[in-house]
Amino acid sequence: YRDKAATVAWLRQLGVPVLRSERAADAEAAVAAAERIGGAVVVKPTRGAKGRGVSIGIEGAEAVRAAYRHAAPAGGTVLV
Repeated sequence: YRDKAATVAWLRQLGVPVLRSERAADAEAAVAAAERIGGAVVVKPTRGAKGRGVSIGIEGAEAVRAAYRHAAPAGGTVLV
């Protein structure tokens, strides 16, 4: 399984445009990241494959917390 956050950093170094994202180690960090990013976000495990634990179009603190809980068992730290 690949580390999605590391892949994003690598793509940025290559000059490939990527959406803004942040790592979050807990639900409140995920909420804070979503607030900084603004709008609807994607919450997904930093590791994993085949879409497991991924939630899209997430808006609002409670929805982000729920998405974190969905993603965290699949990979620990999440990417918002």
